[in-house]
Amino acid sequence: MAYSLENKVAIVTGAASGIGEASARRLLREGAKVCLVDTNHAALDRLIEEIGCGNAVAAVADVSTDNGAASYLRATLAAFGRVDLLHSNAGIVGEPGLIHEATSANFDRVFAVNVRSMVLALGKVVPEMSKQGSGAIVVTASVGGVRPSPSLGVYAASKLALVALVKTAALELGPLGIRINAIAPGLTDTPAFRATSRVESDLDQNAIFDKVVLPLRRIGSADEVAGLSTWLLGSEAAYVTGGLYHVDGGLGV
Repeated sequence: MAYSLENKVAIVTGAASGIGEASARRLLREGAKVCLVDTNHAALDRLIEEIGCGNAVAAVADVSTDNGAASYLRATLAAFGRVDLLHSNAGIVGEPGLIHEATSANFDRVFAVNVRSMVLALGKVVPEMSKQGSGAIVVTASVGGVRPSPSLGVYAASKLALVALVKTAALELGPLGIRINAIAPGLTDTPAFRATSRVESDLDQNAIFDKVVLPLRRIGSADEVAGLSTWLLGSEAAYVTGGLYHVDGGLGV
């Protein structure tokens, strides 16, 4: 395998659709065993049925709570006995609007799902990874966290917070043999993007490009993002930690 992921055990949060689903499928193709985590029970059941192999298990959990994080760790260990890889991907956009009009409820929910979930995930997987002296973690941030994001200020702040956490965690986890990196997807064809952009299912790309400078002039696919996250989790990235890697068609330039 190009990424040397054969028989590695991974957890992917937000795995029921979009980037998380693509990440889980890519990891499975590369030979890993994967615990797919999401709140969408029906979508997880569908994925497990489609995958149709013994290398995937589903865990229905609210990743923003300690109980939820504990439950998906238990499911992973019960099925596979260890944890080697984590893709902390779960996230929500929240309610769009001007920053000065943001509600405390929306702020709390966005930061709980996008940021607290990552901190809780580290709290669960790092002790397991440290037992074996190795591990790799990828966190899904966003190009929206490093460039102005009008009407999505709370979401942008949460994604930038992830970058700061990843950089600090890289210093703390390196001596334990654990790598951690962040990815910054741009405009990616996912259910969340379609809902936020309010375009039709065939995506009016010209209307989008009238508003942003996008050198590659197309929307990316979830599988293209998963290609980067899988590489960062694999052995070819063994000397890579603490970075933020854009997969955004040049949007963040």
